[in-house]
Amino acid sequence: MPGPASHAHSPVPDRSDELFLTPPFHSPASRRQLSIVALAVLLIAAAAMAFGGDGRIGDEWEHYQQVQWFAAGRYAVVDGLTTIPGLHAFVAAVQLALHVESLGSARIVTMLFGALAAIAFASIRRALAPDESPGLATLQFAFFPTLFPFCFLLYTDVPSLALVLSAFRCSLDRRHVLAGALGVASLLVRQTNVGWIAFIALLQVLELRAAAGTPRERVRAAAALWPYAAGVAAFAGYWLWHGSVSLSRSEAQVHPDFSFHSGNLFLMLFLVGAFFVPLLPAWLSRYAAAARVRPALLALPILLGVLYATTFRVDHPYNLYEPDFYLRNALLVYVAQHRWAFTAFGAVAVIAGCAVSQVRWQRPAFVLLLPVSALLVSASWLIEQRYYLIPVALLLALRVRESRRAERVMLAWWMPVAVGLLYLILNRSFFL
Repeated sequence: MPGPASHAHSPVPDRSDELFLTPPFHSPASRRQLSIVALAVLLIAAAAMAFGGDGRIGDEWEHYQQVQWFAAGRYAVVDGLTTIPGLHAFVAAVQLALHVESLGSARIVTMLFGALAAIAFASIRRALAPDESPGLATLQFAFFPTLFPFCFLLYTDVPSLALVLSAFRCSLDRRHVLAGALGVASLLVRQTNVGWIAFIALLQVLELRAAAGTPRERVRAAAALWPYAAGVAAFAGYWLWHGSVSLSRSEAQVHPDFSFHSGNLFLMLFLVGAFFVPLLPAWLSRYAAAARVRPALLALPILLGVLYATTFRVDHPYNLYEPDFYLRNALLVYVAQHRWAFTAFGAVAVIAGCAVSQVRWQRPAFVLLLPVSALLVSASWLIEQRYYLIPVALLLALRVRESRRAERVMLAWWMPVAVGLLYLILNRSFFL
C-alpha cells in the first residue's frame, strides 16, 4: 500500500486550457467592476471636455458675467438675470478662494452640485426602498437626457435640483430645520422653488394627519413644520418687495407671475412619452385594467385632448428664437406649423398622461406629485424643458420600480442619448 509520501509525486492537473476558455468578466462582480470603471472614464472625459471649453453657451453669458462681476467686487445685477444670484455669489467665492477665474472652473462647481444631487437621490431611494439597491435608479437619474448635459454647464438648474432633493431627503427623517434651510438656499438659486418647498410641507402635513397620537402631540409635530413656512414667507416677502418673481424687471414681461399656459405641461408629457417608452406598456396596461373597473378614468384622455387642442400655443418670443440652433424651439415651431405634427405631438402627450396616472408610488401621498407638477410647470409662459428636471427627478425617486429588464433597457436608451447631447452641445452643433 503506498504511503503518504507517494502523494508528493502525484501529477498536478493542467488547468491552462481552462484559463484560456474562461470568458473575461464572466462573474457578476467583475462585470460590476468593469461598469464602474467605464462609468468613471465616461464622466471624467465629459468633465474634461466641459472644463476645457472656453466659450459660453446659451444663458452662460449672463451667468458667467454675473460671477465675474462679483469676483471683481462689482455687486450689481446683470441685466436680464431672472434668478436671485445666490449661485453666482457662491461660484465667485469659490473662484476667489482657489485663485481661478475660468469658465471651466465655474462649470466644475455645477458638476459638484450634480454629484450632490445624485447622492441625495440615492439616499432618498435607499430610505424609501431599503430592500432595493439604489444603483440602477441613480444611474437613470444621472443620465436622464435633458439633465445630464446641464451637469457640465454653468446653469442654475442642477444646483437648484440638488438643494431641493437634499431638502426632501431631510424631510423624510423629519429634520425640518435643515430641510427648511436647504429650501431657503434653493430660493437663492431659483426662486420658483417655493412651489417645491410647499410640496414637501404638504407631504409632511399629510403624514402628520395619518400618524397616531394625542391632539397635543399632533400640535407639537405641526409646530415643528415652521421652517417650511419660513421659506414660503421669505419668498412672499421678496415678491411683495420686488414686485415680480423675475429678478430682472426688463424680463418680467416675458416671465409673468403665475399665469396659466399649457405649453410646458404638454411638452413635459411628450418628453415622458418619448423617454419612458420601455415603461409605457406596464403603465398603460394598468391604466386599461383600472379603466375597466372605474370607467370615469376614460375621461382623462378626453380632458387632456380637449385641453391640448384648445390651449396649446407656441407664442413666447423666446420659443421662436433661432430654431436652427435651439432643438426645443425647432420642435415647437414645427409642431405649431404642421397639423400632422400637432396631432402626433398631442397624441404622445395624452398617452403619456394616461400612462403616468398608473405609476405605483412608494407611499400613497406621493401621487400628489402629478397634479403639483402639472400646476407648477403650467405657471410659466416660456416652454422650457429645464423646468421639468425636478418633477422627473422626483418621479424617478418616489415611484416603485417596474421589471428590471424594462428599467435596464430604459437606462441603455438614455445613456447614449445623454452623452451624445452633451457632446453636440459642447461642440455648438445645437442647444436644448
